[in-house]
Amino acid sequence: MKNCDPFVFGRGGEPIHRYTMRQAIEEGFILDVLKNYTTYATYYKLLKACEERARGLRLRRLFALTTHAAHWFLEQGFRAADVKALPEQRQALYNWRRGSKVFLKRI
Repeated sequence: MKNCDPFVFGRGGEPIHRYTMRQAIEEGFILDVLKNYTTYATYYKLLKACEERARGLRLRRLFALTTHAAHWFLEQGFRAADVKALPEQRQALYNWRRGSKVFLKRI
């Protein structure tokens, strides 16, 4: 987040007040859209940890559900699957309204 991007407020092209993006966020004038930003590096670490744990538990496959990152899971070796491919316990918890895509990866 840049702290020096000035916001200019005024009338008729004449500024009446200037302040930074940080100040605008702190005063609640704008939202901090990067507040909960997670880097791709974090996702790679999380996936690696999940795969290592699954191997340690002698699991044969991982599954993932997503509404926005289908391309990322495909790039990581997952394949698209139907809800019926999930374990029965997980099928019962699937939220049809959310419409998540299901992905599986053999490990």
